Amino acid sequence: MKAKQTQTLKEELATVIGAAKQDTKQLMMSHASLIVIPLLLGETLEAVLCPQSKEMTTPSACITHSGDHPLSVLDEGITFSIIVEGETICETEDILSAMCLLMCVHYVFNLVYSKKAANTMTFLQRVVLNITDDTPAPSKVVKLLYDINANLACE
Repeated sequence: MKAKQTQTLKEELATVIGAAKQDTKQLMMSHASLIVIPLLLGETLEAVLCPQSKEMTTPSACITHSGDHPLSVLDEGITFSIIVEGETICETEDILSAMCLLMCVHYVFNLVYSKKAANTMTFLQRVVLNITDDTPAPSKVVKLLYDINANLACE
């Protein structure tokens, strides 16, 4: 089932980005790459991004958005909120800013990554922010990094 959902999301991403104006395609590609990370790590997009209608009961931090579909995060005018223990900490209108704020909230409040999003958050911490610690990276994160480096070496 997860493979079918991933394939559907990939097809929808291609359609959305393909229909975008040329001047916004680069921005959409960078935003799309952020929302594909959880899928590449075997996690669900909803572990990091979830619609505002969902009840937030987790003690961990999460990003909610005002869109009604996972790909609506690529649309203009979408509001992203950083939620911790059911409380809105801050809001932004940009998925990149929302992801950065999510990482900041984890560090400011000394939060543990939720189990459902641990691989994604570890990937962002180690690769995007270049913050490492003494703990070994999860095997899925190491494999994704290996795959990315192997693809870059082939180009």
